[in-house]
Amino acid sequence: MPEHSELKSASALSRFLNHYCWSVRGVIRQVRRALQEQLRQYQPRGRRPHLQMILDLTSLEKRGKFKPIESLVSVFNGKRGVHLVVLYLVVGPWRIPWSLRV
Repeated sequence: MPEHSELKSASALSRFLNHYCWSVRGVIRQVRRALQEQLRQYQPRGRRPHLQMILDLTSLEKRGKFKPIESLVSVFNGKRGVHLVVLYLVVGPWRIPWSLRV
């Protein structure tokens, strides 16, 4: 079981063991289309909800050496890791991650 491994974390082993044959970009496109369709059908009572856009800076801390992603690991505000900017769309009760950049 991955959680009993002493050398690697359970999540790292899970990522290593899971191989998928679908395109990540294709999955993202399908999810966006489904979300757009749900937003088109969303008709709350009263005023139409405002569309809010939220930019969030997220740091994924990394310790040790990571040769494949070495160019992405940097220090920002005293945190060493991979830094992501995530754009969220907020409409009514939904907060949807829409885009991200490293």
